[in-house]
Amino acid sequence: MSDHIQDPFTPLADWIQEAHLSAVAINRLQAEFESSSLGFLRIPNFLHENKAQTVADFLTQTAAFRPHYGLYKSGPPAVSREEWDAAEEEKRFFSFGKLSFKDREKPLDDPNYIAYIQMRKSWVQPAFHQYIAAITNTTLIGTRIEATHRMTTGQFIRPHNDLKPGRRFTFLIYLSPHWQPDYGGALHLIGKNGETLRSEVSFNTCVIFDITKHQDHYVSEITPEAGDHGRFSIAARLHESVPKKN
Repeated sequence: MSDHIQDPFTPLADWIQEAHLSAVAINRLQAEFESSSLGFLRIPNFLHENKAQTVADFLTQTAAFRPHYGLYKSGPPAVSREEWDAAEEEKRFFSFGKLSFKDREKPLDDPNYIAYIQMRKSWVQPAFHQYIAAITNTTLIGTRIEATHRMTTGQFIRPHNDLKPGRRFTFLIYLSPHWQPDYGGALHLIGKNGETLRSEVSFNTCVIFDITKHQDHYVSEITPEAGDHGRFSIAARLHESVPKKN
């Protein structure tokens, strides 16, 4: 079996390391994914090292993040800081920073920002969802970039699921330089039969998980040990077709 990049995935080679794009690699990744009862896969050293560092430099040095707060409630979870502060602890759903350009102009002359945009564009081309489909042995129709987050001390995302019609997989990449496990921020999956999985944050590591195969997932609270370090992640959803109603 070839250890060269498979033709459909050649457009991804500018960003994803070639070691993950060959037929041999895809078969190995598919076997790892299928061995997980929760439909989970972790791929370290995913992007070319220089590309990962360039995007991380944008996130850590230039990007602005606006605080977002959410409560467990009917309707959209997002609330103001005042509502968050007034809520009982058990009703608090999430607290994180979300990339925003509302307070400043986009840094169009910043090569790190340009790299960030180019990476996002590479994920919405057909080759990317075809690549994830090959690894997961599914049929997918597209990718939607969701959000770029920064999480700092005291922030968290509590148990929830991402189920919506058409959604099948969540893709995350961590771009948090020098992150350590004792900083918190691990991703936890809870299975439908109570089984659990914990995945620590690691720079330039991506994770893929099947939204339909677990009950809930959450991100543990960032601890004081993180100091000034931020947990940076970029999320995307991979979609499958939805059968039309009769």
